[in-house]
Amino acid sequence: ILTEVMSNNRGGVRDQFYQLSDWIEITNVGDTSVELYNIYLTDNIKNMKQWKVPVVMLQPNESLTIFASGQDLRAFDEPIHANFKINKNGEQLYLMNGVGQILDTIRIPELSPNISWGRDTDESSIFGYLLNPSFGVFVEQKPIEEVSASISNSLVLSEVQYTNKEM
Repeated sequence: ILTEVMSNNRGGVRDQFYQLSDWIEITNVGDTSVELYNIYLTDNIKNMKQWKVPVVMLQPNESLTIFASGQDLRAFDEPIHANFKINKNGEQLYLMNGVGQILDTIRIPELSPNISWGRDTDESSIFGYLLNPSFGVFVEQKPIEEVSASISNSLVLSEVQYTNKEM
């Protein structure tokens, strides 16, 4: 599943070119190995096969981190890069199979520099801001300002008040 996203990397992890690229983390949260075969990542639902994830076997609790740099790099022994960038003002990402079925999706809000957006490790339907981004590994942490995946995309649940983003 898509577990964590950094869309405004301004001082965190650098890629192999020493650039502050944004990144996406995919994690096997199951109990058995999962092969990522014929899997695609996109930020454009009209382009379901925007970027093909390299064939990788993920062990339980193992993560694959993909730089969202706009480059298309999939060398076996190098960090990988998707051919698109993430909009720091927010957007939606989709993990899809080869026939266009959505396997997972994550709606990313506008993020402040060096704050990531990710899932609660105990309840995968809960998303929120992660103050300690965990590049490359799905670590146990509770997001702040949690937002349930089942709530309408126009409604954000915060610790203080309810806000309708369409107003």
